[in-house]
Amino acid sequence: MKIRVWNAFASNNSGSYTIVGSFPNAELATEVASELAILMKAHTEWLEAESSGAEKNADDSPLSKFIQQHNLRSSNLDYPDQWPHYSDDNTPKVVAVDAKVIIHHEYTVTLPREFGEYFYARGGRVEHELNHAHNPIVAVCQVWMPWSDREGKNLPEKIQAVVEELCEAGGEFLRHAASERSKIAPAWRDGDGLHDPDLVVGAVFDDLVAGFAAVNRIARKHGFRTFAKVSEAFDESDSLAFLRPCSPRPLRGLFSVILEEKGPTPDEVVKVLEFALAVDRNSARKMLDSAPITILSGFLPEKANEVAGWLRNAGATSSVLPE
Repeated sequence: MKIRVWNAFASNNSGSYTIVGSFPNAELATEVASELAILMKAHTEWLEAESSGAEKNADDSPLSKFIQQHNLRSSNLDYPDQWPHYSDDNTPKVVAVDAKVIIHHEYTVTLPREFGEYFYARGGRVEHELNHAHNPIVAVCQVWMPWSDREGKNLPEKIQAVVEELCEAGGEFLRHAASERSKIAPAWRDGDGLHDPDLVVGAVFDDLVAGFAAVNRIARKHGFRTFAKVSEAFDESDSLAFLRPCSPRPLRGLFSVILEEKGPTPDEVVKVLEFALAVDRNSARKMLDSAPITILSGFLPEKANEVAGWLRNAGATSSVLPE
């Protein structure tokens, strides 16, 4: 009898791509984002038509024409992996967040370098580029009120109003910041408005562009401006720990999830802990053996109750307590 054993490693060739451009003013950023949105839609449609069997020359593509129109230096447009083609929606997303333009696609090898060059051609600059990221993208939005608009304003009241709308049940921000895919709870912290922004909001969005757009819309509604930043989360730690404990607290409160007893099916509870906390199996088992233990804190009630429900369904005893 012969026994053969193979040892192989799976390959994941696609990650996410994000680029953030900074411009002199919000009006220019909005104009650039609008132009790029039209280009991205047209180029995706052109590529999908090409893949259906029609013979086309890359030099005739919307991207090639855009490059020529703006006198950009063209790269290899025949390189297939510089545009998404593995997703249900292969159109990169773009949004203007105050004076920033954010381009993002969650599943692609890369995107054309001409986007960054176009930022410079339009008077902007590249502030962040996360090329082929395989880890969650951490979104941070600094919220501040211009000095010319501050006189006579009750800033704490306005900051509280922003937090209340961000934390509104069923609101757009929470739909993207507290989804099943977002295992890091959103967080925020107020500042003094002098050396620090009036408010800093952080989240791991399931849709980066929609999440940033929601924060920007809410902030502008209450008279604030926004300053967007992105980074890649490289480990399992809480990338938003610097914003906790959240302040100011929303009127409907923040909650902790307590794992009280492991129950009759500990292996199932371990799987829930791995998923809900994005930790490895050994870390999940250590938590389980330490019960009763607080496994999550600073969560809004919907997410806290959801995680507690997962634990109960796995056979554990859990509770949700106000902080």
